[in-house]
Amino acid sequence: MAVKTLTANLAMPDPNREYYVNGRGYRAAQWGPYAFPVRIRTRAYAVHTGGGDSSKASLKLVYNGQPAGEAKDQRFGRADLQVLQHTVLDKGQTAAFAIESGNSGATEAYYGFEFWFTLA
Repeated sequence: MAVKTLTANLAMPDPNREYYVNGRGYRAAQWGPYAFPVRIRTRAYAVHTGGGDSSKASLKLVYNGQPAGEAKDQRFGRADLQVLQHTVLDKGQTAAFAIESGNSGATEAYYGFEFWFTLA
């Protein structure tokens, strides 16, 4: 099954404004290159439900192929996992994000990204 990749053409014309993109249901995102430096705040999330005493869940954020953070939970009825990451892209750079999640004894209810962009 192909992974949907979240992308958007962001011109960011107003230096005093923050731009928001919600990518619920996406496991990958690709941004840039931009003609100017960009600050990106990222929140990766996954919610797992129906666990119990033997349940485990994990969420890993990957940035440009490298691990950028991880969250885990165990023995839950509902696990709300999130990983936050902040980066600045220099002019002409690109950023690739991916979510890796898994569980045992539970069901992944939903997952995705939130991104906030400002000029750096």
